Amino acid sequence: MYAFLKGTVANIGEDTVTIDVGGVGYEVYCTTGAMGRLMEGKEAMVYTHLNVKEDEMTLFGFLSADEKAMFRRLITVSGVGPKMALGVLSVLSPADAALAIATGDDAAFSRVSGIGKKTAQRIILDLKGKVDPAKLGVTAAAAATTDAGAVSEAVAVLMAMGFDASDASAAVALIKAEGGTSEQMAMRALRALDRK
Repeated sequence: MYAFLKGTVANIGEDTVTIDVGGVGYEVYCTTGAMGRLMEGKEAMVYTHLNVKEDEMTLFGFLSADEKAMFRRLITVSGVGPKMALGVLSVLSPADAALAIATGDDAAFSRVSGIGKKTAQRIILDLKGKVDPAKLGVTAAAAATTDAGAVSEAVAVLMAMGFDASDASAAVALIKAEGGTSEQMAMRALRALDRK
């Protein structure tokens, strides 16, 4: 309904900003990053998402179209409401969130208050393949670096379990294209080793 609001920042509260648009004040929930960059008395434009419930309508605001798009992706995940999605974007940039989804880095989402390991894994599972890190400026090198770290950690886990380095490396190499965290890779590689 409202794609964006452009007006004067009338007030900055604890977690909302009031934007005066032609004499009408719109109260908008924003990320902590947005709250820190907006200034009272200055003109601002925020991209908005209107969340409608039975008994209330709430506006959420973002400083970029990418933030808004990631927010809308996050709220499609079961158990992730608008406030939790806003919390994610207060900790992770859209590019960081996309990279965490693409590489299966549930620890990145677990840094957000109120998100445990199960919710983090559900976000990754539900959104894998639906967000493109490259469109958000994440380079292949950055993704490869994250993957390389997870691969080496998975090999280390298998070696700690008693497998020799060559077997561990070969098993992880077989499954690394599937991505995921080091723990997920180690589990899949372990199953591959057990089938030998």
